[in-house]
Amino acid sequence: TVAEDVAEDVAIVQFEATDLDDDTLSYEMAPATGHPFQLDGGQIRLAAGESLDYESRTYYNLILRVQDGKDEAGNDDSSWDDTIALTIQVTNVDKAGEITLNSAHPQVNTEIVATLTDPDGDALTYSLASGADSDLFSMDSTTGRLEVATGAVLDFEIDAELEVELQVSDGKAADHTQDDAVDATITLTINVLNVDEPGIVSLSTEEPEVGTPVTATLTGPDGAVSSTAWEWEKSQDGETSWTAISGASTEEYPPASGDAGMYLRAVASYTDGEDSGKSANGLAEYVVKSPPADTSLSYLRLGNLTFTFSSSTLDYNLIAPVGKKRIKNGHSSGQLGGLGGNHASR
Repeated sequence: TVAEDVAEDVAIVQFEATDLDDDTLSYEMAPATGHPFQLDGGQIRLAAGESLDYESRTYYNLILRVQDGKDEAGNDDSSWDDTIALTIQVTNVDKAGEITLNSAHPQVNTEIVATLTDPDGDALTYSLASGADSDLFSMDSTTGRLEVATGAVLDFEIDAELEVELQVSDGKAADHTQDDAVDATITLTINVLNVDEPGIVSLSTEEPEVGTPVTATLTGPDGAVSSTAWEWEKSQDGETSWTAISGASTEEYPPASGDAGMYLRAVASYTDGEDSGKSANGLAEYVVKSPPADTSLSYLRLGNLTFTFSSSTLDYNLIAPVGKKRIKNGHSSGQLGGLGGNHASR
């Protein structure tokens, strides 16, 4: 028997023939073709460039012949003097698979597929080895498909080069018993390409109110921003017909009474690490609110009032204007001149 991964320089079969007359012996192996072997002196080895494959063929039947070139009388003779039948059994070896990628230059938003060929024809299980960047990706254990993990974000400005290790197992050991060890790995370097990303404008409130300043903040995903210019605009529907607000040219703007009921947005023009002349805007979710009505009443001054007395008692009500609270409800009794006497109120 011989393992399928035997090397060319290893003797698979060793043999020896003797001749009583000490004649020179010649050997031949039959058949001459259809097998990967060669005769080398008293040995059978793999021929140059040949290999064994258990999955393709598990045994070879050969005949080894020998002659001394003479007959019993010592005359020349080309017939074979002796033969021996050989069966070379090939044993299986759990060979490492080979992982290949569908692209040597992976890019963002381009699918990467890792494929492994298993010489033993076993079912393969793919996985990602633990590593600094492995959480950013996921791999289909059946197909070997590598994808950006759900919720993960690749960011050129944070890390432009990522590295993951792909691994595969056929679930068997060399003797074909159950084995979950990894059979082959490949390290993949992923170069993240830069994308010109828009800036983000956020407002200090989503519910602006007349008279209360609103502050806009600009964030640039492509690096630090500079040369920022601000403009505030308003619109009735928040989608069309945006009108620039005169004098509103800083990151802070206190909505005026004329902005009540309108949508408000801040527009920033800026330069970042990617380009100049870029623009971004942030829109408040709700329209500008009017300030709340002043429902407090510090005092009430009444002019001349005409009362009609019934006997000596005056009943009256003082009602606040619309939007004000009730002020007084009670009665008074006394003299007509100066309303002396008792008063009740609340």
